[in-house]
Parts: sequence; structure tokens; C-alpha cells
Amino acid sequence: MKSNNNKLETQTITGIAHLGIIIAGIVVVGIAGVFLYSQEKWLLRITSPENLERICTAYEGKWLPEFNECESISNRKGLDKDVCEELGGVFRDCASMCRNYPRGDDSEIIICPQVCVRTCKF
Repeated sequence: MKSNNNKLETQTITGIAHLGIIIAGIVVVGIAGVFLYSQEKWLLRITSPENLERICTAYEGKWLPEFNECESISNRKGLDKDVCEELGGVFRDCASMCRNYPRGDDSEIIICPQVCVRTCKF
């Protein structure tokens, strides 16, 4: 009889331990979910067009709202690669100065200086 009681006690303790691990896992997943949700909401607020313009100009870049990008001719100004990508943008270290010019027909000649422009496009 004692052997059965010991087995029952051992199984009960093991079951409670497993239940505790499951509950702890649910709590951890819940906390991680809340954290990720709040991070996503933060990023959405930060990356509104008005805020992107403020961030771009704070880094001494030029905001181009019609193209949703921040540009800088100087290598020391504008958004750098890390900041750009952290905000969800696509960074180009040497984009064409004429990248946003409309393409004309064959009779139209566009002269474009060979100058690198740093851009962060959203």
C-alpha cells in the first residue's frame, strides 16, 4: 500500500511540476507578446510621415515627401545605415542624384552629375 501511495505522491508532484512549467511558459510567451506588440506600436508611431521628416531634418538630411525618403549629399549628414534600417527604411549609400527625375522620351536629354547621394527610402 505504501508503494502505491509513494508512486501516487511522486506522480502528483511530477504533474504539479509539469503544470508549473507550462504556466511559466504561458506567462513568458504572454509577456513577450505584450513587449513585441508595444514595440510594433512604438515603431508605427515613430515612422509616421511627420515624424520621419522630423528625424530626417534632425540628422541634417533633406526630406522629400513626394518620394518618402531622406537624402543627403554630404556623407556626414542625413540618416546613416543603422538608423535608417532601424526605422524600417532602405538605405543606399550612393544613389543617383537623378533617381527621382521623370524619365523622358528619347528626344529628351537629361544631364546628371555623377555625385553620390545618401538616401533612406521608406
